Amino acid sequence: MRGFATSQETCQDQRHYQPSREGAGADCSERIALTPASTEEAGVFHFWARMLLRQTVGLLPTLTTSLYLLSLPPAISSAASSGRGESRDSAVSVYPLPEVVVTGTRLEAHTSTSPTSVVVLSQHDLRSKPGSLLASSLESIPGLFVRSYGGGASLRSVSVRGMGPEYTLVLLDGQRVNSYQNGQVDLGVIPLMGIERVEIVRGGHSPLYGADAVGGVINVFTRKPASTFTAGASLSAGSYGYRAAEASLSGTLGRFGGRFAFRNERGDGNFTYPYDDGITSTTLERLGADYRMNNAEGRVEYMTDDDFETSLLVSYGEADRGVPGPVTSAKTSGGARLADQAVRSRWTIDWRPSADKRLSVASAFSYAFQEYTDPSLDLGGSILRSVYVNRHATIAPAFEFTPDHALQATTGAELVRAWVNSNELKTTVRWQQSVYATLRYTALLPTKVPHELVLYPSLRYDHFSDVEGALSPKIGLNLGLLRDPVLRIRASYGRSFRAPTFNDLYWFAGGNPQLRPERSVSFDCGLYCALDMLGLMYLDISYFTMDTRDRIVWSPANGMIWSPVNVGRVVTQGAEVEGRWTGFRGALSLALNSAWTDARSRRWGDIHDPADGKQLVYVPQQTVTATMDLRVAGFHLFVSHSWVSHRYTTKTNDRHLPSYAVASASILYTPPIEFLAVTLKLEASNLFNQPYQILALYPMPLREVRATLGLEL
Repeated sequence: MRGFATSQETCQDQRHYQPSREGAGADCSERIALTPASTEEAGVFHFWARMLLRQTVGLLPTLTTSLYLLSLPPAISSAASSGRGESRDSAVSVYPLPEVVVTGTRLEAHTSTSPTSVVVLSQHDLRSKPGSLLASSLESIPGLFVRSYGGGASLRSVSVRGMGPEYTLVLLDGQRVNSYQNGQVDLGVIPLMGIERVEIVRGGHSPLYGADAVGGVINVFTRKPASTFTAGASLSAGSYGYRAAEASLSGTLGRFGGRFAFRNERGDGNFTYPYDDGITSTTLERLGADYRMNNAEGRVEYMTDDDFETSLLVSYGEADRGVPGPVTSAKTSGGARLADQAVRSRWTIDWRPSADKRLSVASAFSYAFQEYTDPSLDLGGSILRSVYVNRHATIAPAFEFTPDHALQATTGAELVRAWVNSNELKTTVRWQQSVYATLRYTALLPTKVPHELVLYPSLRYDHFSDVEGALSPKIGLNLGLLRDPVLRIRASYGRSFRAPTFNDLYWFAGGNPQLRPERSVSFDCGLYCALDMLGLMYLDISYFTMDTRDRIVWSPANGMIWSPVNVGRVVTQGAEVEGRWTGFRGALSLALNSAWTDARSRRWGDIHDPADGKQLVYVPQQTVTATMDLRVAGFHLFVSHSWVSHRYTTKTNDRHLPSYAVASASILYTPPIEFLAVTLKLEASNLFNQPYQILALYPMPLREVRATLGLEL
């Protein structure tokens, strides 16, 4: 959608909303020391003078490509025109540059003024971190835990705030990616190719996005065509037979723009790992984990001067992977394979009939084929073969209205048709009709402390053809306490839900078509602070609690057949802390985050169930991550070190996996060559060669090294 892909566009559009522009962005890399201007003209002149000076001497490099200096003038003029800018003779005021996000509210909001904490991964972040998949970029986010079944392109899913993967909604440019079959997304087959930025919001957001947004939302924004014609290519090689090649072409001609890209990635996956059976220790080789992936995408846009834009995005991905399975003995050798094919298309129309109105229509279609075969399982003369074909089509109109600086509202609807064909499920069709409305109201308070209140009420209703509907309300607020340093309080309270999947309802052997949606009540509150301390420093603290009822639990029904029922309840609470300091004119950034999560089952059916009151399996109670980002003379060094506490592997908490610590690093070098952008990247995962398991019986690779050479004209 227009204004979401680049910060330049969003900053220009936000001139209609000035009162909250004093907040600081989460990934802000530089601080601007300016004497507040008394008029907008003075602020603009001051801005362009400093902009020219920076471009001349090459100072103040930007930490993230999504933070642009165009967001500065409205902030200055807002402070001056509202009487909030302090006039000082000799002192100067610090104006942090806020980052614009949309995922947490469906409205453009700054990270500092949103009702919930938002984490933004810019193109800079995605490019600097080790790894080529979306999953690897999410590993250092507080409150997120990436579950991996091994290295290479093995199945990877994400757990947010202690909830399972099916409780996290993944969006692609605002459109659902989660499978209606099992509610999950395999992040092990989503490359970083074509991704512009990623926004992550934690907590319940069904009032904005509907089903499955219980633990959080991950919104992936794709890259727009470049303003000038560019062509790029890269080659990569690394440990365990890893090889990758990527090519792209992007540009604009008149009112038309286009971007096309292709990527091939493959590997042997035959890493070594230590194995201990309790008697002897030996080193084994992981066999049957080879993979091959191809991805292609194309995007075409047409845009008039300011008021109309339409775009078509089509992507294709295929993967063929070995699935060696759990390691249960020294002779384990799995022969199972998993084949995936996916086609996604999205067509959007965005029209602005006036400065205060915006109408958009998005339509999307998704086709996903998956086949799993396991020759080692004999089913009465035939091997196990599971085939699933998932399709869903969506049309979603939306209307946004901004009558004045203090009020912004959006309302919309969604019509979805989802259907699945499988040799293991009853063929079925689900129709979904949804309507929603959300608004942001900003009130400038007559007091100095607090000085501003921003309210975010939201309401959504979802109707399904095969399960109960759900009404999801939510209220969020953001209270500005101090302006310099920036100090704000935010809180939200709402209801969310997860709809039963097709597997839950229609599995041949034991599906239960009488299942109800799971209901969740969530509350979170937090403190946001940004100040000048020999550089820009910010601190984000959040506390959350979630109570999920009618939890769907699979239990033995008839003999060896299991069937799902609504008998479970889970109470989750915890805290997330993240701090970041950026100094030396943006050259050095240090960050530290930690998350504590207590997720416990309550009354699973029988009140005397031994699992009652126990921590959920594979939910670490604490994670800690420290990162360093350093840029000097064309070199860019990124280092990350993460510690994950023990994880229980049984519902009764009598077995667990030990804690582990993993470090990774990457270094990029961009030589100063005119007319040609050359990038050399070296990266290492599990830098200190630590043996560990994220999930029981699935060893992770030891040290893995990769090298990439990239060229762009």
